[in-house]
Amino acid sequence: FAMITPTFEVDQDGEFVKVTLHVPHMKISSFEIYIEGDTFRLFARPYFLRLVFPGELVEDGREKASYDVSSGTLIVLLPKKIKDHMFPDLDLLTLLKAKTKNNAPVSLVEEVEGDSSMQTETPEANDAQMMDDEEFSWDIPQELPQQDKSGELLQKWRYGFNDQFSNYFDGLQEEIEEIVESRDLDKLDSNGRNSARIMHENLNFNEEYYIAEFLDPDQIAPFLSFRPYFYDLTSNTDSTFSSSSSSSSSLGEQVVNFEPNFVSTNIFTEEEKEMLRKLPNKSYPAMSKTEKTQIMLGILDVLFAFAYDLRTTLNDPTVESSWTISKLSSTLSWLHHFNGIQEVVEASIRRQLTFPLYRRWDLCIKVVEDVKTIVKLGKRMILKALLNVRRTLEGNEFKRHLNRLYLDDYCLWIQTAPSKFIRSLADQLQGLVVTKESIDLPLAILEHFALHPEELENDDEEGGDEENDEMSNPNSSNVNDQES
Repeated sequence: FAMITPTFEVDQDGEFVKVTLHVPHMKISSFEIYIEGDTFRLFARPYFLRLVFPGELVEDGREKASYDVSSGTLIVLLPKKIKDHMFPDLDLLTLLKAKTKNNAPVSLVEEVEGDSSMQTETPEANDAQMMDDEEFSWDIPQELPQQDKSGELLQKWRYGFNDQFSNYFDGLQEEIEEIVESRDLDKLDSNGRNSARIMHENLNFNEEYYIAEFLDPDQIAPFLSFRPYFYDLTSNTDSTFSSSSSSSSSLGEQVVNFEPNFVSTNIFTEEEKEMLRKLPNKSYPAMSKTEKTQIMLGILDVLFAFAYDLRTTLNDPTVESSWTISKLSSTLSWLHHFNGIQEVVEASIRRQLTFPLYRRWDLCIKVVEDVKTIVKLGKRMILKALLNVRRTLEGNEFKRHLNRLYLDDYCLWIQTAPSKFIRSLADQLQGLVVTKESIDLPLAILEHFALHPEELENDDEEGGDEENDEMSNPNSSNVNDQES
């Protein structure tokens, strides 16, 4: 018979890991628990749960369980093998679930015996591989796609999380333009998609709309003064513990491990916790630095779209939010690969000034500061933002395809991202300078003429005088030609 995965939460003190489960239909006579190394298994018909912890447990007679029949709440205390060893990341519920295998929508990896490149990786291996250089580079070398002698490309164009999809839209031709910007994306490589994106932005940038917005700052005043919730969480970074630190308290208090500048784990709502529980935990093939960097740049692009929507809706998403987020993200709308942080920021600002309802430079700069703050607060805040984007897109019958292509894996992968990797990105963002000239749109010129319309009128009058002179002497050019 089918087993149900129960709702669960995990807490700890110096001696125990506390697992709280909601099992209202549990058959008490079938209740069994198993503790082996880092693994905990619970069987209580019709429920089954297996959790893998980032530390050793021990079955020594101290394990306890209590069940409240009225609420359906089961509490299990699991003894730690090493007293006062505080387990990291117990709030990242997806990572505690046993990993699934071969559950990617499209398999791009053929297992070959003895091929070490196919080994899956742990967060620790991730950390060592990503940061083996003293300073990590966020610029990706651009390479031309390989071709065979007949001129045919060696592989189909791929996209999505770590390029794990191709021909995804084959059966979606009727609704493809409700999902992404062009029905031809399956036929374009990354460079082709980028060129098409820039052309599309240039064609859709509305100079009159931008000037009208520039001359009417009052309509966005509430958005500029709005303070998103994550700014208030910066004060929570005082409680910092390394992953090996020792601390204990009563089980009634939430005890977790922190790293410097990372926020506390109580930031997830019940809905977000449920999303974390439902996400599958799976292993990824070993990734190169370039692949990991492109994934993180894609996440950064999505964060800009999220921050714009959050600020312009005052943290109250609307039915248009799925359109706004997908439209402002080049990753989601054009399946684009980024090659550097500066490119991500400039592409996002271009789209913020071209497509949404509110298109002002000072609003764009506010969004940049919002994203800097989100990244500085660490992977939990990034994860919280991604979960909110995923929820927003899931509510749209077309945009939910973008969750399959990107957000499901983004939400899982960011939980394992090395802390040094996130801090490196945060440092790079803090030193980032964006100017109107770098956006490759005539912003400064438009603003100048908006403030000095008489100069534009003078130019028009001079142009009109020259045209009138030519009309009053229609034969002058012919006479000059004859004389010459």
